[in-house]
Amino acid sequence: MVKDQLLDEGNARLNLATFCQTYMEPEAVKLMSETFDKNAIDKSEYPRTAEIENRCVNIIADLWHAPKDEEFIGTSTVGSSEACMLGGMAMKFSWKQQAAKLGLDVKAKRPNLVISSGYQVCWEKFCTYWDVEMRTVPMDWEHQSLDLNHVLDYVDEYTIGIVGIMGITYTGRYDDIEALDKLVEEYNQHTDYKVYIHVDAASGGFYTPFMEPDLKWDFWLKNVISINASGHKYGLVYPGIGWVLWCDQKCVPEKLIFRVSYLGGEMPTMAINFSRGPRKSSDSITTSSVTALKATTTSTSGPTTSPFTWPKRSKSLASLKSSTTVAACRLSATATRRTKITSGPSTTWPTVWQ
Repeated sequence: MVKDQLLDEGNARLNLATFCQTYMEPEAVKLMSETFDKNAIDKSEYPRTAEIENRCVNIIADLWHAPKDEEFIGTSTVGSSEACMLGGMAMKFSWKQQAAKLGLDVKAKRPNLVISSGYQVCWEKFCTYWDVEMRTVPMDWEHQSLDLNHVLDYVDEYTIGIVGIMGITYTGRYDDIEALDKLVEEYNQHTDYKVYIHVDAASGGFYTPFMEPDLKWDFWLKNVISINASGHKYGLVYPGIGWVLWCDQKCVPEKLIFRVSYLGGEMPTMAINFSRGPRKSSDSITTSSVTALKATTTSTSGPTTSPFTWPKRSKSLASLKSSTTVAACRLSATATRRTKITSGPSTTWPTVWQ
């Protein structure tokens, strides 16, 4: 009866509007079904699942040029919206610590977040839920991304951060993160109230590194401290997967990390959600690892072994917590394969972006 009620649903393979037209192999779907019953928050019960997430965080950190001399930290999330929430919370709590040290009255006015008017609704939710003033920089025909001529007009000592967007839904444009970084660097040289950049790379985070590898937008830049991305957009996985990474552990206030012990051992966790259901749990983790290996070993051109290693040069949040929803292994490996067998300039855009 329930199945009959779904007969007139849309075809997910044709759903370009929400970037959910991803295809996954039958064996991946089967493997997912075999792990639906795992609650991946329980790290002590499912340690290999947690380790696979840890590997994925390391892969993404390398993909986004995390500094070699700093200890990056990151985690999987329930969609990119939760990733944005966590990135925003880290900025707000860090700002509050900084303001207290400098003697600023944090109760005199609300903190604010600066972003272009092309933002995704999750940022409006964040500002509403956490009582932050959203300062939107208007977009127009001449400025179809963040207006760098006026962005700093919206910044003051109560600004928790600036959000740059890699892939604006309305225009398909990137914010010029490199130019924004230069503006922020100059601003920070003349004030004690430092501001930093969070990059909302929900669309571009798993696209740009392969299609425009020379574009500087990520942790290459000094003032970019955190990045989020969606796995179900250009991450080539089913909906429900998100990621957020910080360039250094010091960017995540300790107050945001909670420790629970009732699952059999003390487990640090940083998440809005706790238990993880289907598509946001162990099923995605296990298929990620398998598909990553398959994607890098089945290409007829290029090496027959995976180009990836599992670096252990830093603690990831995945090694500190157990909210483990994973898919980027498949993303990174498959995207790498695509660049090997695809000819043409790196600036070729898919139809949806044109």
